Amino acid sequence: GLGEAKENLMDYAGAEAAYRDEIQKFPEHFITPRTYDSLARVYILTGRIEEAKQTYEKLATLYPGTYWAGISQKFIFSVSGPPAPPKLP
Repeated sequence: GLGEAKENLMDYAGAEAAYRDEIQKFPEHFITPRTYDSLARVYILTGRIEEAKQTYEKLATLYPGTYWAGISQKFIFSVSGPPAPPKLP
């Protein structure tokens, strides 16, 4: 809740700190995937696309086959594009 409140007030540095703190303190909590998603959103809002991509990659790795992995892969695809086709000889 603290991170979301700060984000709503456009205190993105405060929101980032709150989200990071929550992830560090509660790495296995059921709400942690949502916290990773929120952290990535803060990165997007502050123009830090590469950090958002890295956060989504971690989210997809930690929670494969879940809703969170799906939204992560969509974002990663949107900023990276499709994988390059194999080169033919």
